Formats: sequence, structure tokens, C-alpha cells
Amino acid sequence: MGPVFDPCRVRFISFDCYGTLIDWERGILAGLRRVRALAGEDGPDDATLIAWFSEAERKFERPARSEGRSGHRLYREVLRCVLREIVERAGGAASAEEIESFAGSVGDWPAFADTPTALERLSRHASLVIVSNVDDDLFARTRRHLEPAGPVLSEIITAEQVGSYKPGRAHFEELLRRTGARPDEILHAAESIYHDHEPANAMGLATVWIDRRGERGPGASGCGVTGTAPAVKFGSLAELAEVFDRRGA
Repeated sequence: MGPVFDPCRVRFISFDCYGTLIDWERGILAGLRRVRALAGEDGPDDATLIAWFSEAERKFERPARSEGRSGHRLYREVLRCVLREIVERAGGAASAEEIESFAGSVGDWPAFADTPTALERLSRHASLVIVSNVDDDLFARTRRHLEPAGPVLSEIITAEQVGSYKPGRAHFEELLRRTGARPDEILHAAESIYHDHEPANAMGLATVWIDRRGERGPGASGCGVTGTAPAVKFGSLAELAEVFDRRGA
């Protein structure tokens, strides 16, 4: 179990974006219509497609090797590779147009219904930071879904900026550097055990699990590795906002 969450100490709340604030599985499945069309009625169901996505995404987020040096793939390129692999696994081949459409679809993935209002409520109590495995230009399109009534986010930290993907620690190292905060002054809210809770807890940050899937089990984020168990779990972001509203009152 990681550090204990104490709302009275929190000056900054950081968030994973896709899966926590954005309903990425809904967006992913919308972008995988091609796979269903290729495979027909006997093809993979939604749960299988999401599992295939999780496996492929982890593989392609590992640094590419070129001439003996490690290299960071932009998330747009990760998604290109993911779609090719999933379509081939279903027995077909994706066109260049389909690949580019899927790679650029991130900005169209919808926010969970409670996200914008909960972020606005939480911004009254702490500075809000995004810590996401994404490219800058893709997040710029996502941001409109998070702040429809005006800005609430104080910092954006992306994989493109730090040159790596979570569960690497570079995002969290940059989070500490930019905020100038102690680990116990930051709360990290995330859905993924693997990408977020394990590295954040290892660096001394308290985390809360926004368990969007509940009894359905792991989805596109996949399972964790080390058996990390977040100290606190909520079924929605609105529940976390309620905790801070009560503290403020």
C-alpha cells in the first residue's frame, strides 16, 4: 500500500487523463469499427478489442531502438502501430487513411460525464496538473472537453515533453520539479494501477484510485505488476471532489 492520502496536506492534485478524465475506451472502440467490419459477426467482441489494445499499446510505448540508441515514439505513432497490429490480428489490413484517422482520434474521445464539473470543484481547493501519456497537439484537442467553462488546469505534463511513457518516472520527476512541492503535498488521481499508482507510490506520492470500471476488472490500462493497492478508491471523480468540498466546509 502506498502513502496515505491526507486532504489537509494537498496543495496540488495531478491526474492521469485518458481512462481517468476521458472515456478512452469509448473513443478507442469507436475508432476500431474497421476491425469489426473485417471480422464480421464472429470477430472479436469489445472486451477482446480492448485487451488487444492494452497489449499492443504497452509494446509500442517501449522506446524504439535505432542505431543502438533508444528513441521515444510519439503517441500518434504508437496508435498507428497499435491499429496495424489489431487489424492484422483480426485478419485484415488497415488503409493509410484509416491509420491516420485512428491516430488522430484522441481529441474526439469524450470526457466522462462528471469530469468538467469535478475538475472545477477541485480547482477551488488545489492547483490541478495533467500527467499524461500523450503528445502535446493531441492533448490540446482533448483540453476543450475538460475545461468547457474556462481554464482550471495549471500545468500540463506530457510524454512528448519528458520523452518517455509512464510507468517510467519522468512524468512524476517533472511534476515535482515544476510544482516545487514535497511528495506529501501532491495527490495523484488515476485509473491505471500499472501506469500511475505503481510509479507514483514508489516516489512517495499518495494516490487515489478512480475506478471507472468497477467489477468489470482491468480494461485498456491492463493489470498492474507489483501488486500496488491504492489506499483510497472512488468510483468517480465527483466522489473525490466531495471529499475536498467537505474539507473546505
